[in-house]
Amino acid sequence: MLQILIRSLLLIELLFYVWFGGHLTDLGFSGGAIAASIILIAVLWRVSHTLITHCIAMVLRWRDKRTLPFGNSLAALASELGARLISYNWSQAFPGLSLGVDPIGSGGGMPILLVHGFFSNRGMWLSFRKRLAAAKVGPVYTVTLEPLNGSIEAMMPTFESRIDAIIRETGQQKIIVVAHSMGGLLARAYLA
Repeated sequence: MLQILIRSLLLIELLFYVWFGGHLTDLGFSGGAIAASIILIAVLWRVSHTLITHCIAMVLRWRDKRTLPFGNSLAALASELGARLISYNWSQAFPGLSLGVDPIGSGGGMPILLVHGFFSNRGMWLSFRKRLAAAKVGPVYTVTLEPLNGSIEAMMPTFESRIDAIIRETGQQKIIVVAHSMGGLLARAYLA
């Protein structure tokens, strides 16, 4: 469901750029100026989202008297921008293409299940999943929890069936669960 929402937003953005480019063409702008304008808008749009969350994090750190050196803060901002570019424009919009099929990693270890947080999908684990596979742990599995805005109880059947499928596939009776945010609440509810 989330991937459909993100793809729709990307399509709307693309249609806006087509309309905007056509409008600039009617006004007599050159192809280079139109391309530069569209690229600038796309970059500013993405940077604005990153700056908002970065500023919120800075305020919270300042409130808690945990400031970062300026260089570290800029590095964190750049890292967040890169992660958002990949996550919201590629891996969460197209999780099947970006992640492929599960599992990845060596087949001999204890299975690892990566569980995403609220308003996300399995695509958020793109780089972490690759790092686990490169470390030769796993096999590494992911799950997309549905319904998107559902409660923990509504997502539990998807989570339970994924765990059951991993146990059947691997023959292991235990798995490692790595969860983010709401995924941790779901895992805790499952264990209870």
